Amino acid sequence: MNSLLFIILILPFWIFGQNIQNVESPMIITDGTILHIDEDFVNTGDVLNEGQLIVGGRWVNVGIYRTSGTGILELNGPLSQAISDLAYIDKLRLSGGDKTLSSDLRVDRLELNGSKLIISDGYSLEITASGTISRNPGDYIIGRLVMTGPNTFPVGTANRFLPVYLEPLTDSLVTTGIKAVESKLEGNLPASIADLAPFHWIMDENDELYNVQLGFEDADFLMDTVGNALVVESESLNSEVMSLFQESVVGSLDSMAVSNGATFPLSLPYFSVGRKYTAEEKPPLKVYNLVSPNGDGINDFLYIESLDSYLECSISIFDRWGSLVFSQTGYDNRENVFRGQNNILNNKELVEGAYYYVIRYKGKKIANGFFELTR
Repeated sequence: MNSLLFIILILPFWIFGQNIQNVESPMIITDGTILHIDEDFVNTGDVLNEGQLIVGGRWVNVGIYRTSGTGILELNGPLSQAISDLAYIDKLRLSGGDKTLSSDLRVDRLELNGSKLIISDGYSLEITASGTISRNPGDYIIGRLVMTGPNTFPVGTANRFLPVYLEPLTDSLVTTGIKAVESKLEGNLPASIADLAPFHWIMDENDELYNVQLGFEDADFLMDTVGNALVVESESLNSEVMSLFQESVVGSLDSMAVSNGATFPLSLPYFSVGRKYTAEEKPPLKVYNLVSPNGDGINDFLYIESLDSYLECSISIFDRWGSLVFSQTGYDNRENVFRGQNNILNNKELVEGAYYYVIRYKGKKIANGFFELTR
């Protein structure tokens, strides 16, 4: 059926068609009217949709498509359907199979009813500040999704559902975009993190701080214990990974969520889920390479991260000539620590400079290196 004339569909009824080509003609679908096109819809004219337009085949719009707050556009075909030529839709319903978005699109109300929406690289879907997303289990967004304020982003990859709840701490109306990526963060890990999830998220860079809850499935990387989960963040894919710790964990290894520590908000654009060391594992030690015992509370003693996993370890410190100047068994980052004094010879203050340390656990050397002593 080709439409070459001015068409107004004014009665509340169903109209069926195989193909419709609206060529340079105004078309109005009035409130209560449903226009159901089994195959292709091609519009080079002007369509005002106040009712419901259902398309089962190709959607091609090189003309004007408008709605007035009541009109619903539904793509329900079982084969490939794509949107690449619209900037805004009041109400969009996707059903019958996965769809593709190949343009930047703003939507007020999105309904996923048996469809995933795959957003092509370089484009994004934005839900308006007052808008909503409703979805069935198994439906979500693959690609960059933009939302405002405290909200759940139903995003994921081709292989897994990875929803994110994002809560801004200062600006409740901040708008940001998030997408999920099926790969690990690649930066160096701190001594408190044993491993990372095989996925991560990327958020738009901004100055906001967030509380975040990360949802994920098939969490085998946690080594059979949900309590091992941590929220982590990074400046880029290859930057050093930092722990935001864990405030709470809910669910099971099949489907679970973890929240950041209460005093460790999310601030960097790359984030993921990390794993603590299990009881059977020993994390690597990290020795902070500066000691400045001047009483300001910063680097006042030689701090060794992850030391609690090596009870009764011993440390030996040598000066530049190889003379032993400090020795301690049961170094604990609290009382038994190095504060720049020689405990071999009458606790005499040591001169500024470089010193060499060796740490042993059960007779085996587990760490060594240099640090700087300043005053």
